[in-house]
Amino acid sequence: MSLLFTPRFTFDHAVVVVRNLDAAIRWCAASGLRAVPGGRHTDVPTHNALVPLPDGSYLEFLAPRLRVLPALLALAGRAGLLGTLQRGRAPLARRFLAHLSGEPGVADFAVAVRGIEAAVEAARTAGLEIEGPYRMGRRRPDGRALAWRLAVPANAELPFLIEDETAREDRVPGGEATRHPCGATGVASVTVAVADPARARAAYARLLARPDDEDRASALTIGATTIHLAPAPAGRTGALALAVAGMGSAPLSPQLASLRIGAA
Repeated sequence: MSLLFTPRFTFDHAVVVVRNLDAAIRWCAASGLRAVPGGRHTDVPTHNALVPLPDGSYLEFLAPRLRVLPALLALAGRAGLLGTLQRGRAPLARRFLAHLSGEPGVADFAVAVRGIEAAVEAARTAGLEIEGPYRMGRRRPDGRALAWRLAVPANAELPFLIEDETAREDRVPGGEATRHPCGATGVASVTVAVADPARARAAYARLLARPDDEDRASALTIGATTIHLAPAPAGRTGALALAVAGMGSAPLSPQLASLRIGAA
């Protein structure tokens, strides 16, 4: 696809890793959020529930289908074998297996793009290492098969890109499902732990095909969502926390930890 076509980027969803999907759905109900069962992924041993929001974004609660999988992955990581288990898998599967091997909580986020081939071509031309586009999907509980294409940067501080092949409204429920008793309206912000905020902002600029504004090296916006780039704690990089508009200013990750949403 020609670089004369300009890709359009919007914030798509945040990924929250949990140990037990039923427990996550119960936590959502107790917190005033409507969670919709999403189904099973095709390339990753996971299933999910979605909290669609009025601004068009959503929260994805991602859980292993096999309850003991995180413990097995963590054990493999300590033995230096996680890379072996990731080998030969699709790019997002490798990233998600790494997330599942760690602690529950906010782990990743996706940016929707119209024109994913052009976006990937532009990112590579700008010097960014990125895999894709490639196809992935999910089967909903009603049996409907969904499909989309992904592009995944090698740098885990960056989000992955997604473009729907089937209708987005089939992937992301609308209408009554977006009305939440707690008043949630959208993803206000995501905090990403990075090794170097200035370098991370430059990488985001390459991914999103925009100028790098060095005067605002610690934050950028994707649509109505602010991405905060924070120095990484103890070497852990990637998405770390999020705040939901309408639910107050408290970030979501500490809420998940205090309520032990990952517990059985």
